[in-house]
Amino acid sequence: MKRILILSWLCVLVCCVFGQGTNLSVAGTQVQMVKVFDNSDSATVINPGTLVGVAAGDSVTLSAVAHYVQKRADTCNIVVNYSIGGPDAALYNAPDSLVIVGGVIEKRQLYRDSVVIDSFKIYDGDTACPILFSGIARNYVTHHILTLVTTYFEDPNVGENKPVHVRFGINGEDEDCYLAPPDTIMYSAIRPRLLTVLGTQVTSTKEYDGTTDASVINQGTLRNVVAGDSVVFRITSVRFEDKNVGNNKKIDVCYELDGESANYESPGCAYFLNGKITPKKLSAEGGSVECSKDYDSTTHAVVTLPSQPVGVLAGDQVYLTTNAEFEDAEVGTDKQVYCWYQIYGRDMANYDAPEDSVVCTDGEIRSIETAVEYGNRELMIYPNPAHNQVWVNAVNVKIYSITGVKVYDGEGGLIDLSAMANGVYLVNGEKLIICR
Repeated sequence: MKRILILSWLCVLVCCVFGQGTNLSVAGTQVQMVKVFDNSDSATVINPGTLVGVAAGDSVTLSAVAHYVQKRADTCNIVVNYSIGGPDAALYNAPDSLVIVGGVIEKRQLYRDSVVIDSFKIYDGDTACPILFSGIARNYVTHHILTLVTTYFEDPNVGENKPVHVRFGINGEDEDCYLAPPDTIMYSAIRPRLLTVLGTQVTSTKEYDGTTDASVINQGTLRNVVAGDSVVFRITSVRFEDKNVGNNKKIDVCYELDGESANYESPGCAYFLNGKITPKKLSAEGGSVECSKDYDSTTHAVVTLPSQPVGVLAGDQVYLTTNAEFEDAEVGTDKQVYCWYQIYGRDMANYDAPEDSVVCTDGEIRSIETAVEYGNRELMIYPNPAHNQVWVNAVNVKIYSITGVKVYDGEGGLIDLSAMANGVYLVNGEKLIICR
């Protein structure tokens, strides 16, 4: 019996040394034919199969390891390598490797979360939507990959709650092994673009005309329009802050858009602070003046008919006071008499009074020697300045200064004037002029 066992082990030894073991084969091997890219060539063996060729009574076990012929995402062969074990494995040769055609390494799906887009943007003629945070890439197994994010509106026009398409792309050495994250929809707004006007020029000074109207010299140039858009503007109003005369007045200029303006916000109104409204110059017409008088030591001339203002706007309340003066107060002929004017009334601050005007060039101031009636008696006043006396042909005489101060109260006849200064006096209600 011992001899038989020894011979058997010798046979095993001889087979191992000289390759004389029995070749085995495998039936029914099953592997997983599809996997997702994981940056390895490993394949999963579902069932290594059944050994074919093992003699009855021999104990031989089978193991299998599979791998793809490459690691990258693609269609490729799978190779299954076998190994055997067990008490009688030495009597056999392991089955040859099995090549399976049609294995697939699928691209790995990436994900990106926490993408943040801006809640709105200002119209710029483009569909791009601003990204505040591009998110975090998930499910990658290599570092040679870059995820790209593109966000865009369906159109570039102004609107609220507009859909924004979020699309992802990939780039890098391993881009052929991945699927970009799925596209998604988010929402944002496009707000109107504010336009400005540069270079508007207005006529800053005008004469009072009862309105707030101002005029434009140059309407200026529209700025901030997106290239390719056709937007025009016009000035709808140019007005002073009020109609009244004054300096440093505000002038408002208001604009309005036209053309392809739906995506734009109007410039609205601008203002200038250098406005000035000057008074309206009036003239005078009509009126009359007495161009001769007796000497009274003043230049005053009598206005017999006041002049009327010319140029007052309808609805304004402005009135005219006419004053007349001789060129001097001395006795003489061929004197100029001129008028000067004052205005008054509710709207007088918006006007300038008429210019002074010469109404006579042949004016006369006569020396005094007057006969007048006083009651039922004749009152004769004969001035004699050289002797400081005056003869008043009256029984009772009262003399007052022009300001109403009584300077003489007594009998008529020859009255001494030495205590009286030069000036105008009233003698029993009539004028007496003392001039030495």
